[in-house]
Amino acid sequence: SFSLSTACRLLIIATLQSFQDSIRLLSFQAISDAPRNTPKSYFHAGQFYQLQYSFASEIIAVVMTEDEDNEESFSLIDGETESGKIPCRKHRNGDTQYISVGNVILLCLCSMLIGTFVPYTLARKSPTSGSSKIASQNESIETVNNLRHKGSHDTPQIAWLMSFPNSGTSYTLSLVSTVSNMTMASNYGWEHYGSDGISVPVFDKGPYWLDPNAPRRPSKAVLTKTHCGGYCHNCNVKKYIETPHSFLMHCAMAQGIAWSNETEEFQAISHVYDTDVVDRAVHLIRDPLDNMVSRYHLGIHKVTKKNQTDLIERYTYTSEGFKNYCDDQSDIYDEHTSSYVDQAVLRLIEDIPCHMDLFRYVQWHNLAFFATQDFLKIPTHILHYEEYNNSFNETAQSLLEFLELPNTGVIQPFESGKSYRDYYTPLQIEALHNATMKLASSTTWHHLKRYFV
Repeated sequence: SFSLSTACRLLIIATLQSFQDSIRLLSFQAISDAPRNTPKSYFHAGQFYQLQYSFASEIIAVVMTEDEDNEESFSLIDGETESGKIPCRKHRNGDTQYISVGNVILLCLCSMLIGTFVPYTLARKSPTSGSSKIASQNESIETVNNLRHKGSHDTPQIAWLMSFPNSGTSYTLSLVSTVSNMTMASNYGWEHYGSDGISVPVFDKGPYWLDPNAPRRPSKAVLTKTHCGGYCHNCNVKKYIETPHSFLMHCAMAQGIAWSNETEEFQAISHVYDTDVVDRAVHLIRDPLDNMVSRYHLGIHKVTKKNQTDLIERYTYTSEGFKNYCDDQSDIYDEHTSSYVDQAVLRLIEDIPCHMDLFRYVQWHNLAFFATQDFLKIPTHILHYEEYNNSFNETAQSLLEFLELPNTGVIQPFESGKSYRDYYTPLQIEALHNATMKLASSTTWHHLKRYFV
């Protein structure tokens, strides 16, 4: 039977999906139009739209599905109206939650208004697609998509290796290159260049080959390293608060080294290539607790290289050194951060060591999933770092099949990274659990909750 509560749920789902689609359009339109020299409004707009989109996603997920592992989850029920209310869901503790008929009608009217006027207004305002807006950040850039069609039919496309730093990026690139006996690519051409000191691009404007002299190159998909945006470590908040548009633009930003005939010296170059050449992605994920400490260790390594004696003594490879570092970072950056990040978010994470690195980590994965699944809509292979240790052969073979690369049988040995959970107290781990669950989108949390079981 088709009860009134069933109709209620269907109306809610349809309404929120329409609202979600409209918010997505608003997000990319408004963010694309925001001036880059007004960062505060730019960042706040991005946060607002991301929160609205995530809010709609979360409610749709609750209404449509049931999480059997979560004691706080809901089950949907049928029933009759009671005092002008419709029973829409039931807590596991037995309490029934109602929604009024008036609210359902109001929700539907809002949906009709948003669904009608928002797309119409945006279509009149700008016929340009989100992908084209990214390329238009630099009017001198000829789209890589056009270059690809001008070339041979064997010209490969790009497979992004998307990773928050210190998640196993270098090993993954090395593994794929070794096993396939082919060179891969990177958005960071200054890390790898030819014998003449110049970065060699895959396309005219990047990305760049890791080994320009390699005899074999992929014919279908070139695995390409990109950290996108919002990952900087010891930095001002303005440098890591990202919007969907700015994040995606950074994903497609290629930086290299070129020779200038005018100045007769090497110079850094930077271009944003068209995302039409990206036809798939590998999303690399590492345990957030291990990732944060690993980032700290990388910072220690840089301090040691600079021979900063006072810091070397304070920042040791111990939990105490990690605590000292995190405390110092809070003293330096938290006051300025408070004007850009919502106070409720800061209160949620304030007791976590290096809490803004957790914020950066979760924000990064939220935006990475948004970019690949909601905007580009490309096939994405999710790779958890620990899978190399748990099931190496299956993990490597699955990755190669996704990239359509051969397996020569030559395996790059894997050395398991250390677990750093002993750097945190049980209370801090619980706080990390709660904060991550609250900050993460439903998709991000689906892939991160394994680290808090």
